[in-house]
Amino acid sequence: MNPQQLQEIWNNILNGQTQKALAAVLALITAVSGVGNIPQFPVNTSSVNVSLPITGSSNQSITLTELETEFINKLNEYRISRGKSPVRVSAKLTRQARSWSQTMATQNHYRHSNDNVWENIAYNYYGSADYVLTQWKNSPGHNRTMLLNQHSTVGFGQRRASNGYYYATLQFE
Repeated sequence: MNPQQLQEIWNNILNGQTQKALAAVLALITAVSGVGNIPQFPVNTSSVNVSLPITGSSNQSITLTELETEFINKLNEYRISRGKSPVRVSAKLTRQARSWSQTMATQNHYRHSNDNVWENIAYNYYGSADYVLTQWKNSPGHNRTMLLNQHSTVGFGQRRASNGYYYATLQFE
């Protein structure tokens, strides 16, 4: 975290914007806590055809990026290892998650969307599927959301901001 970001956290605290400051502090704690060897190279966001089940009618189809596919597969592996059913990809939720991640990246502003869904968001410098999943697994609230039995569909999207940080959104229904 650079001095400008630390100053922004302090200013948010002084201005009574504790929720915004806390989100940035949590991102910093997660970043410095170390979650293993994380590759520090750009994430491949090329589109691929995948074998994941995608919900919605045929006119709502969507092609996932390699990162999105990798993340959903890892999420399903994690859910199955905890005795939960795997989730299916929702074209609608994927579009919403991508859009919200883009909004956060464009505005360099970390916050939840106004979409009426369960949602996890992440902010980090690494951008890998493993790193984002580990962030959420290490957070009791985010982890609980990922493992709720009621969730059957998800959408995931991640975008990189001009400062090099990644913003990720995972939405559930």
